[in-house]
Amino acid sequence: MGIFIVPLLCLYYIVTFWFICKVSFWGYSRSVKKIHVAIRFIMLSFIFYGSELYSYAEWKVACATTAGLHVYGKESVDGFFYPGIGEIESRYFLNHGYSFIEGPELNGLKPATDQTYRFYKDPSGFVDKEAVRKLGSKYQYQSQQIKMLGGGKIEKDVVRNMDTGAVLGESVVVQYSGGLIQDLLFAFFSADQVGRSAQCSGNSNRKNIIEEVIPPLFK
Repeated sequence: MGIFIVPLLCLYYIVTFWFICKVSFWGYSRSVKKIHVAIRFIMLSFIFYGSELYSYAEWKVACATTAGLHVYGKESVDGFFYPGIGEIESRYFLNHGYSFIEGPELNGLKPATDQTYRFYKDPSGFVDKEAVRKLGSKYQYQSQQIKMLGGGKIEKDVVRNMDTGAVLGESVVVQYSGGLIQDLLFAFFSADQVGRSAQCSGNSNRKNIIEEVIPPLFK
């Protein structure tokens, strides 16, 4: 079905433009009609592509002002709180020098229970866990998504102090999704591409914000 959407949009644009001009030009002289054709063409083009231009401009500004790795402080830690931790994620961080990772265990994409666990390595080097009531973590990692007015998204990976809420560092990626027409085209071609036509990450260079601002105490 996707192969027909571009011709259909072009046909719709042409027919709409022809209809507007045909109906609204009755009684006008030929010279006046030429001026009105130009005005209507500009207005109709803005209706179709104005959202694209605004979305792109908004994305460029956000890329220049917010995208990238922002480090406001740094402190070595034994471990940290990770909401929705799983065995794979915990093994990664434990292998990179952290003594423990705390958080509710995942079941799919959601926490399995309200219980908080501390993941650690047992003497044999395997990942184990224990239920905890009192957290030993000072800092928490969290991921946020902010919808922009033009349709794009700002994705933030943030490390903050659990007691004060102060942000120690954040990694910001800005995604450009285009305007209404582009989202419609992507929706017909592939739903996975919607909102992911382009993105910028500034100076982050795929660095992990966790390891940048709260590196492991013993590595």
